[in-house]
Amino acid sequence: MTFILPFGQAHGDQAWRTGPKAARLSELSTAGFRIPAGFAITTDALDHFLASNGLTDEIATALKRFDELRFDELGNEPAHLRERLTGGDLPEDLGDELRRILGELGDGPVALRSSSTLEDRADFSFAGQHDSCLNLQDFDQCAAALKTVWASLYSDRAISYLRALDRSTQPLRMGVILQTLVPAQTAGVAFTVHPVNGDYEQVYISAALGLGESTVSGEVTPDEILVSRTKRKTLSYTVGAKASKVVADEAGGTRQAVVGADDQQAQALDETQVAQIAELALNVEEQMGNNPQDVEWAYRDGELFLLQARPMVQNAGQGLTWQAPIPGSHWRRNWRLGEWLPGAVTPLFSSWVLPMLVAARENFGTGRLGWKHRPAFSMPHPWFCIVNGYFYTRQDFPDWSKGKDGKEQTEEEKRAERMERMEGGKKHLRNWHEKLLPDYVEHFAKHRQADLSARSERELLGFVEMLAEEAGEIWFIIAPIGYGFEEMGFKPHYEEKIPEEGRVHFSALFSGYPSRIFDAQQALYELATKVREQESLADKLCAETPIADLPAWLQQSLADYAAEYGHQLASLDFFWPTTGEDQGQICQTLDLFAQQDLEAPEAQRQRTAKRRDDNTAAVLAQLTDDERETMAALIDYYQTNASVREDANFYFQLGWPLMRAAVLELAQRLVKAGVLTDTDAVFFLEKDELQGAVAALENSAAISLQQVAAGRQRTWQEQRQLDAPDMLGEKEEEDRGEKGYFDDEEGRRIIAQGVSPGICRGRVRIAQPGDKVVPLEKGEILVTHAASPQLTPLMLMAGALVVEVGGGASHSSLVARELGLPAIVDAPQAIQVLTDGMLVEVDGARGVLRIIEE
Repeated sequence: MTFILPFGQAHGDQAWRTGPKAARLSELSTAGFRIPAGFAITTDALDHFLASNGLTDEIATALKRFDELRFDELGNEPAHLRERLTGGDLPEDLGDELRRILGELGDGPVALRSSSTLEDRADFSFAGQHDSCLNLQDFDQCAAALKTVWASLYSDRAISYLRALDRSTQPLRMGVILQTLVPAQTAGVAFTVHPVNGDYEQVYISAALGLGESTVSGEVTPDEILVSRTKRKTLSYTVGAKASKVVADEAGGTRQAVVGADDQQAQALDETQVAQIAELALNVEEQMGNNPQDVEWAYRDGELFLLQARPMVQNAGQGLTWQAPIPGSHWRRNWRLGEWLPGAVTPLFSSWVLPMLVAARENFGTGRLGWKHRPAFSMPHPWFCIVNGYFYTRQDFPDWSKGKDGKEQTEEEKRAERMERMEGGKKHLRNWHEKLLPDYVEHFAKHRQADLSARSERELLGFVEMLAEEAGEIWFIIAPIGYGFEEMGFKPHYEEKIPEEGRVHFSALFSGYPSRIFDAQQALYELATKVREQESLADKLCAETPIADLPAWLQQSLADYAAEYGHQLASLDFFWPTTGEDQGQICQTLDLFAQQDLEAPEAQRQRTAKRRDDNTAAVLAQLTDDERETMAALIDYYQTNASVREDANFYFQLGWPLMRAAVLELAQRLVKAGVLTDTDAVFFLEKDELQGAVAALENSAAISLQQVAAGRQRTWQEQRQLDAPDMLGEKEEEDRGEKGYFDDEEGRRIIAQGVSPGICRGRVRIAQPGDKVVPLEKGEILVTHAASPQLTPLMLMAGALVVEVGGGASHSSLVARELGLPAIVDAPQAIQVLTDGMLVEVDGARGVLRIIEE
């Protein structure tokens, strides 16, 4: 096995072996950036070292113990591990390879820098937790330094940092960067977005004399320069007190040197150099997908070198915090894709399919199906972030006050442009619903014929990506027609023009449309009616009779229902099974239906539709002719959106059973090869690790990633218990104060978001996550953490719905409006505060739940 890879070959499929820092340098080197010549020493090298020194099991046992204890309970155990590593001997083959690589780099000094699998990630930086060794003169110094860098994997600061965040230490793996040392005369860092105030138009540069370690470590006060992003001109230059600098020592390593008085107060950079550094940083940002970057640079004899690049992430310090990754930015959890992700996301989904779906929205589709989408607006980069395992969407909207030419618009110009845009949007949406969608359904039927067992591992990876890209096409259709746009685009105009006493909740104008999601409820209702007509059949369902012992006609009906409607999801994260995977749960819901005398879902929908039409007529009757024309156009536009939205949601989910099946097929092969010990572990790998495991299978290489997956699964289980806020950013505290549980002179109440109007008083029935059976009585208030398709049938029986997470466009909100069911979402602490049997009153228009009695 090759343990050391040259830059240019250390990214892509090899990134999982080299760590994000090394992989990023390799990618940037390939892209043509001036980077010191270098190599990536892979994580396999450390594994080989541990095995040859008999340390593998000792390390694995210690890391499991670390996960079970607080850092202050570990005593000197981390130090003992570090001593065991630094005292080991390099295997002969690894030593020979290291000698050869040093020969290729030439006679000059080199640097070894850590590249652990947790460093320089987009979810947190982990910066400064491991060691780097500079100015190494020969093989012996390099061999000793390599063991020092490896040992820093278990530094006190690294272990305490992870334990403070309640993250597992088991996924830690260490790659190492080996590079020619740049004996810099000036060095520093550059942020492509201001790291303090988040100003996107300002590039922030800090510069010090000597090697860059003094700037990164904070040993000196560097010069600070602000540069215009667009013009590359210096906006301000503040000279720092550069009393000392870090330089290379002739014997190896580094030392502090005194800076002369004149140089202390002189600018470290001239105007040309400042512009070059800003240009370098912004070019790196562009190469890295336009995501803001933190770049380390160095000047030597007039040449500018790129030393390192990482995504900008605010350093939260010790302890678990909820912090926006970019200063001044705004983020929302229960919005867009977040409404489909009620809990912490697994590593494989968040590193693979999730970025593809987000990009489909921001890039106006994927192009996979050849649909011609209407361009919309995009959020600034980064488009999303994962904070403590939870997905957050960027919510920094563009300035809509200006027209296409960038000039301020009059109100009449805004109105005319809006009407034109809405008319085009309706035509586009109707064409998609009536022509493109049926074609897609026919196209997708061919995917279901795929024999996944006959496909290679590489083909299975491609199959998942194809399905994700197709889903991304539909996701771009959904995103611009979400409920949130009715809140933003229709509600303000509606409430301005219609007096409060004659005004129904705006959502009542956009409910009651037929959809495939509603067809699923009607089909289940009709099947329950047939079950009720069969003597003792409901009792068999109640007794959880095995499917094979049910009547043949019912077995077939269940299979047909699962095939037609079973792709619906509780979460987009493909770790979770789809509704059709567990026919036993469908039977339990069927039994619940069969025991209740319920109104048909279609009858409820028709009643809601009639109310919608009556409400629409009543609203328009209150307006003058000019106002009526505008209001009618707005209502027609948003009603068109509403009439298509649920079908789009239904077909958006089509690919998930096949995606999940393909991933599990890969998992079975990895288990057979000894890479993993159980199939569920695959969901706790990251995309590049899965790709690397596939490459190992193709090359018959023996690797194990079970410890990595097990550690991540432990962290994920802990993250699932967190109470993640809905918003991150400047408005976070303000918005948090508006919602939550209150107990004061106004009584005990939960203030949430109202998404379906109506008032209902009833007894609480809590559906806990994972409950297979919820003994809901007709008219009770259904309370849940995140409503899923499995709970939708219960909404036919409930008097009102209360959901801890989600927003107005979530599946539960849409179904509630179709049923005319009062509903509130984003109801913090509902499950902690409420108990079964408690009498409450839910106001779905105002978003308030009042506790009447215990």
